Amino acid sequence: HSVPYPTWRYLLPRILDALAAGAWLDAAGLEVSLSRFETGNPDRWTLKQWAVLDRFQRLYLERCINGGAHRLDDVICMFRLSGWSLECLLAQVAASSDHCLIMRYWKDWCENTVAGRESICLTNFWQGHDRKTVFDFYCSNSMLHRVTDLALADTVPKRISRMASSVAHAIEQARIANSYV
Repeated sequence: HSVPYPTWRYLLPRILDALAAGAWLDAAGLEVSLSRFETGNPDRWTLKQWAVLDRFQRLYLERCINGGAHRLDDVICMFRLSGWSLECLLAQVAASSDHCLIMRYWKDWCENTVAGRESICLTNFWQGHDRKTVFDFYCSNSMLHRVTDLALADTVPKRISRMASSVAHAIEQARIANSYV
C-alpha cells in the first residue's frame, strides 16, 4: 500500500501543507490522510526529512490539543495509521496542560450533546489493540483525577470547572459502560 517514491516526494509536502491549513484530505476521514506515506517510520527518511516530519507531527498534535479544527482522537489515529508510535503520541497528549486537555475533550465529547449524555468518541479507524489502548488512556485513573481535580478546584474559572465536570462525567460513564476498573 505504500506510495512510490516519485509520487510521495511530490504529494507529501502538499498534503502536509493542506493539513496545516486545516483541510480535510480524504472523504473517508482525516485519519487516513497520511496512511500511505509511513511518515512515522524514521527508517524511511533521511535525517533532515525525519526532522521535518517529526516537527510537523508534534506541532500538528499540539495545535489540535490547543483548539484545532479536528477531533483529537482523529488526529492521534491519523498519525498512528501512518506509523507513529501510539505510546509516544499518547505521551504527548498526557504532557499537555490540564486546561488545554479539558477544553479539547469538552469540545470533542461534550459540546454538542445534551447535559448528562456526554460520551467519549472514538474513531472507527482504530485497528487491532490500539482502540483499547486509546480508550484505556482516556479512561485512566490518571486522566480522571486530572479532570476531577480541575472540576473541583477553587482557583479555576467557573466555565472551565463546568467543562471539566462534563468531561469527568463522560469518562465515568464510559468506565461504567465498559466495566472499567
